Amino acid sequence: MGGFYFWNLVQCFPLIFVFFQNFCPQIVPDEATQKRYNFLVENYDKRGFPKSFKEFKKVMYNNGTENKTLKAYIKAREKGTGESVVSFYDYVDAMKQLDKEVIGINTVDNQDIISYSNHLIDRIFGVREDPDGHKRIGVSIDEIKEMLKQGKTKYLKISTKYIINEGYVVLNKQGNLVTVVPRKETKR
Repeated sequence: MGGFYFWNLVQCFPLIFVFFQNFCPQIVPDEATQKRYNFLVENYDKRGFPKSFKEFKKVMYNNGTENKTLKAYIKAREKGTGESVVSFYDYVDAMKQLDKEVIGINTVDNQDIISYSNHLIDRIFGVREDPDGHKRIGVSIDEIKEMLKQGKTKYLKISTKYIINEGYVVLNKQGNLVTVVPRKETKR
């Protein structure tokens, strides 16, 4: 009787494989993901991306913070708002620091920080030349915290600016940090 069940299992193996191939794509190699990884490392410098295709694929199929981080990093590199010297791992570190030190801050005017945009992360690092040909210096997370806790407030229609000498950060009504802008010249 045991041989009968074993034989049925052997006959079902192709069906089981097809099931996993269709419904569990992270188990079966994904040619499109491999092509995407190859394109990115060839065009934007391998040093900035996950160290191997296996790691890239693991991050791409994970719905956690690293997946969001990788998508933000790829978008910045493709748009020209991210430098090759800034890696995916730098983005991961910045997001972890933002999550730990900025999310949950209560601002000088009593608003809560709930989230931040990918654009804000690009602005932390800055860029030698953005798509419009302008140089943008970066803004540290410590400066962002100072802006939120001690900045002069300027209320706009759908957001609030928190301004200090080094620049300003913009918080929308939903508690999302949208962008940070450094001053061109610091007045001290």
